[in-house]
Amino acid sequence: MTTDASHTALRHAARRAWSAVRILPSTFRAAVTEIREERQQYRRAAYLIDSRHVRLRTCAARGSRTSEIRPCPDPRLVDPWTIDPSGLPGQTRVLTVCPGCGGNKKVACARCGGAGQLGCRTCGGGGRVMGQRGPKSCPSCRGKGTRRCDGCHGQGKVACSACDGLGRVQAWLEVEQGRRLEVKAHPRTGVALLHPELETGGDLDRDPGLLPVPLLSDTGWGRELPAGLGAELLPSFDAHADRIASRRLQVFESAVHRCGYRLVTGGAEVQVCARPLELLPESEWDPWRRRRYLALGVGALVLLCTLGYHRAFTGRAEWFAQHAIVGSFLPMGALSAVLATLAAAGLCLPRRAWGWLRVRLPALAIAGIWAWMGLSWLRVQPSSEGARASIQRDELDAARRELRALEVVGVDDPIAFAEVVDSLEARAAELEQQRRRSLDDEHLARVERAGTTSLAIAQLEQPWEHEDSHEAARDLVLARARAELQAMLERHDGRGLGELADAIAPHDEDLAARARSRRKLCEAHACRANGEWRCVVAALAEIDPREGDAEVEQALVLARDQAREGLRERLAEEPSHGDASLEQQRDAQTARLADARAYLELTGEEPPVDIHEIEGRLATLDRKLEQRRKKEEAQRLREERQAARAARKTEEREARAARKAKEREARAAQQADRVQCCDGTTSPSCRYSQGSLRGCCSWHGGVC
Repeated sequence: MTTDASHTALRHAARRAWSAVRILPSTFRAAVTEIREERQQYRRAAYLIDSRHVRLRTCAARGSRTSEIRPCPDPRLVDPWTIDPSGLPGQTRVLTVCPGCGGNKKVACARCGGAGQLGCRTCGGGGRVMGQRGPKSCPSCRGKGTRRCDGCHGQGKVACSACDGLGRVQAWLEVEQGRRLEVKAHPRTGVALLHPELETGGDLDRDPGLLPVPLLSDTGWGRELPAGLGAELLPSFDAHADRIASRRLQVFESAVHRCGYRLVTGGAEVQVCARPLELLPESEWDPWRRRRYLALGVGALVLLCTLGYHRAFTGRAEWFAQHAIVGSFLPMGALSAVLATLAAAGLCLPRRAWGWLRVRLPALAIAGIWAWMGLSWLRVQPSSEGARASIQRDELDAARRELRALEVVGVDDPIAFAEVVDSLEARAAELEQQRRRSLDDEHLARVERAGTTSLAIAQLEQPWEHEDSHEAARDLVLARARAELQAMLERHDGRGLGELADAIAPHDEDLAARARSRRKLCEAHACRANGEWRCVVAALAEIDPREGDAEVEQALVLARDQAREGLRERLAEEPSHGDASLEQQRDAQTARLADARAYLELTGEEPPVDIHEIEGRLATLDRKLEQRRKKEEAQRLREERQAARAARKTEEREARAARKAKEREARAAQQADRVQCCDGTTSPSCRYSQGSLRGCCSWHGGVC
């Protein structure tokens, strides 16, 4: 192989280094120390193998006799290569005992394994399940933990399927013939790894120009192969059943370039096949991976140092943590970690590969970054002048942080420090007073802008900074509430008066009582408009007449007079029953009794009707309603009993029909089980289910 071929292989390996371990081609070439060339060869042997297997075949032997039973033929005693495959079945056919059941006609049930019982699925075989009051016996298996097998009906045995339950079969031997192709290759390393279809039959006759590795020689199909193949290329076959029909040997060869490289983390080789130009899977990249892990570890260590420096710098006081220079520590530290990773990766290469870009320039940049961070520790310090400047800008929090930091690092001038502290406290008190007054002014403005009295009261109940501002807001809200009180009374807004009373009660109980009285007047007005005089009486009863409000007292007297006249007119009307039902009559008398009692409560005088007479009528109506209810209940019970009797008769008819259908099915099954004779008659005594049919239909032409 020429020097140009070696350089071509090196360039190919360098290009593949990026896809394998993300290494630049120039970096890979700088680490290569030698390039060696060698020839690699592998062989492939193919075999066409004919096989013959003797198999035992059986079928059920109905109509046979036990006297004809012979021993079962043994496939192991027959040489498949010395007999005629076509004549073997006829030569070996015999009547023999069924090999499946050994002549017993039954075999163990496959479902239960011959036990006749299966584990209960409900309780899992334990016999107990959890009930509402604790563990109890399983309702499916009744506490046994097992249930009868459905396949064998609890017997543990089923009819043998091979002989159909006869115990005898027709047995004979057959020869199964076949041919297979077996391909062996050795060695399976090196350039052979570039041949993925090496051991497949379709690749044997492939065009040599399309093979992944050049074909050196091919013997073609024949009876013999060259000696000394080795055990790796020999086929695996059965000497009794297999014979080799033909053999074939192919030899493949190609040149391989070994590119050796050396790193601090170790040395290895990268193998490149010359034809085709391909990187071998056996190439070693572990030293490059260890170099990457080492470089990343150095970068992580530098990043941890950066985080430690950042924590130490900001941990002295809050002022240091909020200083503007702190924001550049982490980016600069991350940059130094990246540079340290690059420098460590460059140092892992051979010394001749070191250069400004790989080692020296990153090292100088790291030294500059850490020198700047070290100077920041010494030059960034708090001072009394800085705190005084913050006070002049009204940045009191910044001034406090700088003074606390000054106490941590040490006060340089105690007198100046005390003056700054005094000025800070005075300015803070002044600003606090201005802030509280501004809050009260804004709060009072929100009370004035409130759309309703309820919203104004909600604003009033919020915390206030000064008591005089709170009193001014309270006077404003009460004046607004008095104005709304009169407006709501004029438009008879009882709901609004109730809400106003509830909201204003914590601030002025007298005004709240007036609102509640007017709300009751509005309710009485609404009831009077609908003619509901009892509702008017109930609303008037809740108004306090001792309030001393002339307007309320006048309205109260007027409402009482109107309610008394309305109740008197209603009681004077005698209800006419006509076609009214008992329930309607009772409701009418109940309403009349309620009106009479409301009149008595309102006026304290006897009503124009007799209350006792109305109560007597109600009692009579109640008795009639109770008697009717009892009759309806008795009628319902009679109908339920009649329906139950009809249902029982229907169930009895269905049960009788089911029993008759089952009897018809049983008779049909017995008729089908009767043996049919050849003359068309039915045997009077033989059944198919009895197993042997010997002697049946002897006078009727035998069994067909």
